[in-house]
Amino acid sequence: QPEDPDERVAQEPLNGCPVALEDLPHSLGVVGQHTPERYRQALTTADYVGLSLDGPSAEVHDAFRGKQGNFKRVLGLFDFLEAAAIPVVVRTVLAQPNHKVAADIGELLVGRRNLLSWHLLEFSPVGSGFRNSWMYELDRTVFDEKAAEARMRFGDTIDIFVSGIIPSVSLRLLPDLLFQPIY
Repeated sequence: QPEDPDERVAQEPLNGCPVALEDLPHSLGVVGQHTPERYRQALTTADYVGLSLDGPSAEVHDAFRGKQGNFKRVLGLFDFLEAAAIPVVVRTVLAQPNHKVAADIGELLVGRRNLLSWHLLEFSPVGSGFRNSWMYELDRTVFDEKAAEARMRFGDTIDIFVSGIIPSVSLRLLPDLLFQPIY
């Protein structure tokens, strides 16, 4: 396996699809001088980076993700990517724990020069989410109402997609600088 991230991306079977880096290691969330240059360089090989933002505050987002400090790391990485002019797609899962305040995330996105789009996704019970689906599942009517609220508030300034994703090859950047396709 090549150690150079650019070489690794070049070897993936992309079939002409854009390359998206998603599910980044937590170490990437500590940007600036604390993020190894090799990770920052790897990010520049992507056509865009996908970030998950599931709450408008650390309290909501960190509880949803189950990772203390994750909100701050995501926004720090977003700032780094904006400064580097690397496009970002933000994904928000609308679910029981965050649906009442999820539209407020738009306040954090307005004015971001590198924001491609904001994707509002319906919870999909996969992995641990399947075992805990009772905590996350949201009635489809409520999902549609909350998505409509976000579109009403921010649709003029942010491209908002509901339950859809941009067709791409999503890659996970592993700690050893290899890229793993996400299927």
